Amino acid sequence: MNQDFLKQVQDQGWIIEAADQNMVVAPCPNKGCNVRAKLQLKNPVPAACRSGIQIDEQIIEHFEDARTFLKKRRETLRFTIRDVECISGMADDFLAKFEKKNPSKFPNVQTFIEWAKALGFQVVLTPTEMTPMALRIIAETRHLIPARDQMTAQHRARRKASDAQAL
Repeated sequence: MNQDFLKQVQDQGWIIEAADQNMVVAPCPNKGCNVRAKLQLKNPVPAACRSGIQIDEQIIEHFEDARTFLKKRRETLRFTIRDVECISGMADDFLAKFEKKNPSKFPNVQTFIEWAKALGFQVVLTPTEMTPMALRIIAETRHLIPARDQMTAQHRARRKASDAQAL
């Protein structure tokens, strides 16, 4: 497989789902479109349709959701654990600790982001409904806003003075 061809597939808007030595399987990036192209190495790469709503996101509510999703993605791409560790800059045998069922280790946020990026995903935070506890805290603490603002201003001033002394 040619790396330039893979880059061209992505540049034309396709999402690489699988690849062998001569072909890439790539679904349309638009939500609701069932087109899955088999793009041949020797043929020109057409542009994917770019109109409409982009492909569904994967909603993650627990680490287990992310773990199984990313493991399945790695297996679909036929990457070894070592391949993903190399791509993402992880130490040897680090990913295996995250991928196993009932993991003994959990990645920090940066490692998780690099793991997802290595498999062609980005981590995106989107607004959603707040939990009942968050709503309760908002309701019960609004009268404290002036004091909290004053405390924040004092902390900011201290940090600014400390940073100035460090220089």
